Amino acid sequence: MSDARSTRWMKIESEPIAAIELGAKPVDRKTLRWGTMLVWFMRVVAVLWILHSLFNWCAILGIGDFAGSDVASIGDRAFAATVFFAVVDPVAAVGLWLATPWGGVTWLFAVAAQIFVVVLLPSLFANGPLLVATNGALVACYFVMTFAASREEEEEV
Repeated sequence: MSDARSTRWMKIESEPIAAIELGAKPVDRKTLRWGTMLVWFMRVVAVLWILHSLFNWCAILGIGDFAGSDVASIGDRAFAATVFFAVVDPVAAVGLWLATPWGGVTWLFAVAAQIFVVVLLPSLFANGPLLVATNGALVACYFVMTFAASREEEEEV
């Protein structure tokens, strides 16, 4: 009885084990690669978020005239929102540039916070409704591309 158990676990494979592959499989260049498009989309959004962060830092430091008001003259809530986005936006931008999952989550958090601030403090951002619509479109594109890229990965496996 013990011999039957030991032989069952000690089967010799009839097929050889596949070799380890270094690098990606050859890709047909004519096909649409959603994973690559997602990475480029994330990098374009990262550049936009770095610019937004720089505008916030310029407002905090008093460089130029962004949003039409001086930070010293705005209220406490608007100042807190400006500082918040000056800190969160570059973190989200770095994560997006590196195409990491935490970058996407941080960016979605920053977008949700920005929409929340536009609703609560409409005077903080010029063109608030346009900002909400643009952020909504970017988030929708992000989710569509992420979904398509994950389906593409599943099909390859």
